[in-house]
Amino acid sequence: MKFVNKVLIDLEGNPLKSGEVELTSAGVLVNCALMPAEGGRGYSAAVAASRYDAALTLNRLAVGESVDLTLELLASLKQDILRAYTPIVVGQMLPLLDGQH
Repeated sequence: MKFVNKVLIDLEGNPLKSGEVELTSAGVLVNCALMPAEGGRGYSAAVAASRYDAALTLNRLAVGESVDLTLELLASLKQDILRAYTPIVVGQMLPLLDGQH
């Protein structure tokens, strides 16, 4: 699935910010790819390397490139978004990941 970067907005249509930086779909996805494993279990070396590679790929969104996401990566990122972010972010990210943007 092709995915492009988008600035996330609040209920009034203003950009969401983390400090002074606008929160983007690319930033959320990179953060999720680099999150520790749930429950503090840690990842295997192969999974950790794979998630790092995914973060590098997802970071290309921040500079305006379009990237392809595998279904497996999408499923993993969706779970991470649900675990780490509030409804205002989840509500915008899940439709983007489902191709409903």
